[in-house]
Order: sequence, then structure tokens, then C-alpha cells
Amino acid sequence: MLLHSFEEAPNRCAYRFQGMEITRAQLRDEALLLAARLRELGLGAGSPLAIEIPHSLELVVAMCGVQIAGATAIPIDPDVSLDRRNAILADISPVVVLRRGVSQESGGLVTIDIDDYENPETNQRDSLSEIAFVVYTSGTSGGPKGVMISAESYVLRMKNVVPLVSVREGDIDLAWTPSSFITMVDEIFLPLLVGLPTVIAEPSIRTDPDAFMALVQQERITTFRITPSLLNLVLRMPGAEAAFAHMRTLICSGEAMSAELQAIAHQKLTADLVGYYGATEAPAVAGQFYNRNEAPSATTICTPQPFLTLRITLADGREAQTGEGGEIWIGGCAVADGYWNKPELTAEKFVELEGRRWYRTGDKGRRLEDGRIEILGRIDLSEVKINGVRINLPEICEALRALNAVRDAWVSAVEPGAGRDPLLVGHCVTENAGDFDAALFRNKLVARLPAAAVPRFLMRHERFPLTANGKLDAQSLARDAAAFIKSPPLHSSNDENVAARPVYLQELEAHLVDVWRDILENPDIDLDSDFFAHGGTSLLAVRLNSAIEKAFGVRPQLTAVFEAPTVRQLALRMKSEAGEGGAVLLAQTDLDDTAPALFALHGLFVYRDLANGLKDTAHTYGVFLEEEAQSQNSQTHDDVKDAEQLAARYAEQILRIRPQGPYHLAGLSRGGLIALDTAKLLREMGHEVGLVGLLDTNAPQTLWRARISNTKKMLRTLAGRGDKKFSGEDITDALYRDAHRRLAASPYQGDVAVLRAEISDFGARRDDLGWSGYIDGNVSVAEIPGDHLGILKPPNVEKLAAHLSAYIAKLSAQ
Repeated sequence: MLLHSFEEAPNRCAYRFQGMEITRAQLRDEALLLAARLRELGLGAGSPLAIEIPHSLELVVAMCGVQIAGATAIPIDPDVSLDRRNAILADISPVVVLRRGVSQESGGLVTIDIDDYENPETNQRDSLSEIAFVVYTSGTSGGPKGVMISAESYVLRMKNVVPLVSVREGDIDLAWTPSSFITMVDEIFLPLLVGLPTVIAEPSIRTDPDAFMALVQQERITTFRITPSLLNLVLRMPGAEAAFAHMRTLICSGEAMSAELQAIAHQKLTADLVGYYGATEAPAVAGQFYNRNEAPSATTICTPQPFLTLRITLADGREAQTGEGGEIWIGGCAVADGYWNKPELTAEKFVELEGRRWYRTGDKGRRLEDGRIEILGRIDLSEVKINGVRINLPEICEALRALNAVRDAWVSAVEPGAGRDPLLVGHCVTENAGDFDAALFRNKLVARLPAAAVPRFLMRHERFPLTANGKLDAQSLARDAAAFIKSPPLHSSNDENVAARPVYLQELEAHLVDVWRDILENPDIDLDSDFFAHGGTSLLAVRLNSAIEKAFGVRPQLTAVFEAPTVRQLALRMKSEAGEGGAVLLAQTDLDDTAPALFALHGLFVYRDLANGLKDTAHTYGVFLEEEAQSQNSQTHDDVKDAEQLAARYAEQILRIRPQGPYHLAGLSRGGLIALDTAKLLREMGHEVGLVGLLDTNAPQTLWRARISNTKKMLRTLAGRGDKKFSGEDITDALYRDAHRRLAASPYQGDVAVLRAEISDFGARRDDLGWSGYIDGNVSVAEIPGDHLGILKPPNVEKLAAHLSAYIAKLSAQ
């Protein structure tokens, strides 16, 4: 069936990836070559072959080539944890692994580089093995389980599905589901069989909603598959309507779709909304069309595929009557052959009845009068669904018990509220309280379990409660878990002296709180609020990462919020990863990496509004050094940081972010002096410097002028007409005197822009703020509405941004 499908429209694009295309004929030839290479290695019908290739054209070639060779494909997501990968390989024991960029032979395991095989002439026909795929999903005994899908059942299902698919001119599909899902197999083969061009997405977009929407919009995608939880996330992102403007059909599966989400989707999208019910063991067996002209469905009510049978079975094995609730059994060509190397589990979940093999789903449902099936929830309480993924609780228990010092474990699934996924709480019995380390345990679980399966909270128990008949009292543990979630203990901040926390860290925390409040839609978030206790999910964690990148210019690892679930912890982690200095991208921009960069020194978020005003001109970074803040708060001249050392540290931060110039610098008040010193040093290092913006920065004065100025400031303060914050600042006076000595002896060689505040906090001043005597170059002057700090706030900052944009554009054009 596969090779025959290539014969139709052989020159049509089959798949596109990162701008590269492969036609149906080219794919056929590449797949045949790989199949021949595999046969040379002795692989044939039923030979298990693992495919560890990220989404790419090579993945498609590998999947097709393995099927033509007649082997059994075991797709493994390259991003899966090392423990999980090793567990899959140990269970399936493949003799060959297909990867990209690696070719070796060791210990009987052959690893083939997909890009490095010979080009022999071959005219082999396709021969499908008994088992075409083994797709691994969550397991029941501490490890993943492999669902066996025979070639016969898959081909038969495709033959029934293909006539139901309507392809129109201009339709483009998207393949982006991880390899650990059966959907990935359908995303590759179904479009190929129906002649639907498909764009393959690189794996990184799964954790980047903005990149995902940009790809859908750029490639004019008309159909893709998505879980309702992820759809809910992306539809709430700005620009969703524009990104999905070309969508014709949106296919949702994996979990129930709420009435609220249906309404939002119909409001924002013109695409048809379709839901599918099924499992890895029997995918897409029933569908539901959500009619935008009807009231949203409160429950999932789906119509079985015409070539399949859904049976509602009572506890005694009898078939339920219409309207009567029972377990949903699936029969027909979509049903898998069982679990690899797990005969007992296969016998439990796959049963023979009436001459047909049935899969017991563990879902509860009932048949309606019109023959449709209403899904009512789960019967099998050992499994829950989180973000559309089935999570097996015994598997998590086994992972907990495998941790050192844990003598026993249990997992509670706490329902946090209507429409939200359950929160997992891991219960651990340890000998001593000191043996329990929640952060360490969670980090180890992250390496072993899928992200959705990692318990959001861990509790220690000296012993588990028992019922009157001596069994584990699971209900009591569930009550403990629910109470724990409402008021989890505050996490340690490493006994850090709160009063001595760095300025950079305090600003980081304050703005992280704002981000969390926006993502969680909760104004009560504080430094010690647990992300997951306040409604956070793994999907919201993806959105949080995206928001942090927009706010700070850096993206934490996706696991960061799982390992540091409070604002205080995450801020500490981000500060630690940033090193001694602090540098933050203050505004998200559509400009490419070659666009100008402006570095605003001696401050971070005070420049946020300015950065937003410059987002169409430059990448604006706030740069702040902790040692500079310490010297600023000092009251003695002995503590003043040497200006040259300070400039060297700022230059180090700037060069770390952008190794090549030109560099544009600016600074408010004292920050202007720092910008000038840093610009001078960068020039001496051989780098090109463009704009130096002195934002309401007074030029340094001679000693006698400084004394007169200080006397005037003191008199104005005593008379109640001055600002006390500008009086008695010996440290700043010392810095300005030092700057006078240096600049008088060696003026700055270059142009500067002086942008002075209309309302002075410093009394009468010269138009250029006294800078003409210290600059060997042009001094441009502009007056900005507002006072000293007000020039950085709306609406005044708009004029400031306009001046800086004009300066940068003029310099860039030279």
C-alpha cells in the first residue's frame, strides 16, 4: 500500500521542513535505499528497530524505509529522559537504532546514521511485517509499555479512513506531535496516503507557543491535531486569530473539550472544530463535530467510526442497554495486538468476545438513543489524564519507591476545581525526616518520568494510615494531600538575609510576580506562592517560559518551574544562571539579531517603557551590576568602585550578549557617566561605538563649582524647596569629581546626545548640561517633557524614544 501511494503525483511536494522540500518520488527513492541497507544488515519481518530521530525529513524517510524493509518501527522521542529511553530499549531489545549524526556498532547494537548509507540500486517491493509499530506509552509496573500495532490492522484502518478524508486545493497539514504518541504515526502516513502536503515542525515549537503560531501562519497550515489543553493555551495568546486565519479543520483529541473552550474556539476561529475519542491501543475510533450554530456540548458525545464497534459493557460482562452506563470496549481494525512482552497485561486489557478482539478502555460511557456514545469519565482509577496524556499512578509509585531512603510511596490525584486537570501529590515514607529532600526527589523524577507525570508536591510520612481491615487508607492520604495543596510549607530561600538581597534579585522577583499574576490570573500571588498550588499546569509552565523570555530576554529550562516552583526560588535560580552581573532584554521585538542593540546602563526595569518605545528600532537591554549597587548605597568615598573597573565589568556584560558592535549606550543620571566610561573602554578595545545617550546627566564639575552646587542644594532642602534624596550624596559627588579629573585630561572622542529633562531637580543648568567642555565630537541636545525620572515614564518617554530612534537610525545609515 505504501509504495503504491508514491506513484500518484510523484513530483508533488510530500513534506516540507525548515524551507526544504522532498517530493513523493524523492521520498520513495530515499526510503527504498534505506530499506535495502536494513536488509543488508539482516533485518526483515518482525525485526525490532528503534528510531531516535527528531522531527525532520530524515524521520519521514526512516519511518517509510523501515516499513518497506518489513521491520518493526519503535519511534522514540529524542527529548525523552535518559531513564525512559533506556527502559524502552531494555524492554524492546532492538538490534538496530536509527539516529542522525551517529554511526557505530557496539555490543550487538548497531547504530546507523540516517544520513550515511550507501546508494545501491534496488527495486524492492514493500513487505509489511506482522507488527508494524510498537508505540510506547505509560506503563503499569514502573516502566513504559509498548503497544503493538500490526501491519494488517494499521493498513485496514488506513484503507477505511482515507475515503473519509476530503482534501482541497491549498490544504497543508502539520506534523508536530512527539514520537511517543500514535498520532505521530498518523501525521506521517495519512497525509502521504491522501496526497496532502505536510509541514514538519521542529521539536522546539512544542514548548514555544509564539513560535508555533508563527509557523502555522507562515506556512498557511490548514489542519493539525492538538489537545484541548494546548488549544486553550494558544487561543489565549495574542495574535491567535491572525495565526490561524488559514485553518480549515482543527482536530482535538486526548481529553474532553469544555463548553467554554468550544465557545472560545468558535469565536476566534473560522475553522471547523472536530474532536476524536480513542487511545494508543485504539486511536480515533469516534468523532464529534462541534457545530458553531449550536450550544456548546457540556460532555463529549461522539459518533463511532463506521468501520468500528463500540460496546458498553457492564461489570458482569453483559452489554448495557441504551442509556445505561458501563465500560467502553472498542472492537475492529483499530484495535492493537496487545503489549510487547507483557502477556498478563495484554490478557487483562484485550479480550476475545463474539469472535472479535476488544480493547477495554477503562472509560465509562453510555449509548444514546441515536447511537452516539457519551463519555462519562474513568472507571479505572489507577489512571488519570493530564493535558490529554494518560498518566499511570502505579508507575509514579514505582518511581518514588526507587528513590534512595524512600521505603514506601503512594500517589494522590487531587481535583483542584472544575475544568482543571488533577494535581498529583506524591506521598513518601522515610525513616528519618532528614532523608526527605523534596527538591532532590523531584529532580530525580523529572529525569525518569514524563513532565505531566511528575508529582507537583511531595509529602513525607512516618507511616501510611491503614483502614480497619489493615489496608492502605487511600482516602485519608487524599484528604492530607488536598489540605497540603491549600497551604504548602514555604520553601527555603537558602537562609538568605532578606534585607541584604541584591537589588537585581529584588527587581527580578518583583517582575516575576507580575508575570505569574498574569499567567495564573491571580492578583494574590506573592514571592512564596507555589505555581502549581495556584492553578499552574505543565502547559501553563510552557506559557510562563514564553512570558519570562519576553520579559527578561532569557528562557529558563522547561523543568525550571518544576524544580523551583515559587517566585523566590525561580528568581534565585535565574540570578545564579546569569552569573555575577545582570542583563535583561527589556522588550520583545520582531527585529532580527543583526538589528541595532542599545544597552541602558545602571538600571533594569526603569528602562522598560523606553525599551517598548524602541522595539521597532533596536534590541534594548537593561544592564545592572550588583557591585555598582553596593557602591551606590555606600556612604564613604573609600567604598567607591573604581570607574575603570566598573566600565570593564559593564563592557564584559555587553560583549557577553553581543560580541560584535556597533554598540549604542545610554544611561540616566549617574548611568550616563557610566555609559561614557564604558563607551570609551569599548573604543580602546577596538569596538565600534555608535550613540552615547546622556539622559538628564549633568556634566562633572570642578571642585569649587561642586561645593557651590552642594551649598545651594542644602539651602533649597532646608527651605523646603529641594528634594532630600539629592542632598548629602557624598558618594555621587566623589564620582563626579573623579569623572571631572579624567575627562578634563582626556575628553571623550566621539558624539553624544544630551537629552535633558524639561523640569530640573537640580536647579538652573546650562542647555547642554555642561558637556561641551568634555566631548571631542558633536554634542546634540534635546529637551524631554517631565522631570528627572519622569522622562522615562509615559507619555514623556515616547518623545525620548523618538529622539533616540532618530539618532540610532542616522548612525546606522552612515
